[in-house]
Amino acid sequence: VMALLVVATRARTLGLVGLPGVVKRGVSSKAPAKNELGHPFKLNHEYRAERVLSNFGYCSRAETTKFLRTNHVSIEEKKKHSNEVVSTKVSTPNQRGRLPEFRINGSPIEYKPITIVINKPQGYLCSTARDGPTGTKIVYDLLPPEWVRRSPLLSIAGRLDKYASGCLILSQHGNLVNNIISPSRKISFPKVYTVNLKWPVTEEQIRKFSSGQVILKDETEPCKPCSVELIDPSTNLIRITLREGKYHQIRRMSAAVGNLALTVKRESIGHITIDELEPGTWRHLTQKEIEAFFDSKESYNLQKEINAHRDERLPVHLRNKKPDEEESLDQLLQEAEKRFKEGSGELDA
Repeated sequence: VMALLVVATRARTLGLVGLPGVVKRGVSSKAPAKNELGHPFKLNHEYRAERVLSNFGYCSRAETTKFLRTNHVSIEEKKKHSNEVVSTKVSTPNQRGRLPEFRINGSPIEYKPITIVINKPQGYLCSTARDGPTGTKIVYDLLPPEWVRRSPLLSIAGRLDKYASGCLILSQHGNLVNNIISPSRKISFPKVYTVNLKWPVTEEQIRKFSSGQVILKDETEPCKPCSVELIDPSTNLIRITLREGKYHQIRRMSAAVGNLALTVKRESIGHITIDELEPGTWRHLTQKEIEAFFDSKESYNLQKEINAHRDERLPVHLRNKKPDEEESLDQLLQEAEKRFKEGSGELDA
């Protein structure tokens, strides 16, 4: 009997059996409840200062005493029968308090799970580690320093390479991140990019992009079909919508069809855009935006609102063309080729 219990316990730990009350790893797609913290803490329980400070990234447990000496940490507690607030300075790692009561240098700690969108500038790595030479910049440099040390980790849902820019989502909700990046999920969240190509784009290249037959170097499976829109022939600017995420996919797809991606900017992931966000700035996602990552219908409705105003983000001369002013793709390509020939005649022109 003991042997069977040991085997069953081990199997349950590894997620090999679906015992009652057990959720297999990576399978749950449950949306976080409005008051769910997403970590082992509870609002009405008291916790030691060292545990709170370390779990929320302010310092390690070993550094707690030093942190308390160099920062003003307090517990602000309301009296039971009045609205009077009593503030008690935390002087030892073992002092206890509830999460909403802790203050660091006068500011409350951010104890709720974080989900943000950031407009990543060029030159930043999507990594928690500074690989390479000293001075390498990472996206976490743009955030409060304690966030990179939070537990659970503030994870990136769909990375961008160092020289790409645009929409990044970071979250402590593991299921939300999995819903965005996992190819096995039934819900698909399109990723929209604007790309400057080196050479004029041809109809044949657009057809290849959209065909679902592009096979990247060192891979055997073709990429999923994507939609491609020519925005500005004079700068070889196109908009690509992907429904998957492979390593350096935009750059590798461009090379596979015979062109070269000079700049890559992600405009949106699903219903989340970087509108009104300057490069290097971020904002918290609303509860509605978070829940839409678990509801395909709601996400689709929000995406329709985004698409209705997408052209407003284009340069003025490319917006709101009337039907009788629109030019055919052939005419646009002919003009682009003519300007190209009138230049130096070199591919780098």
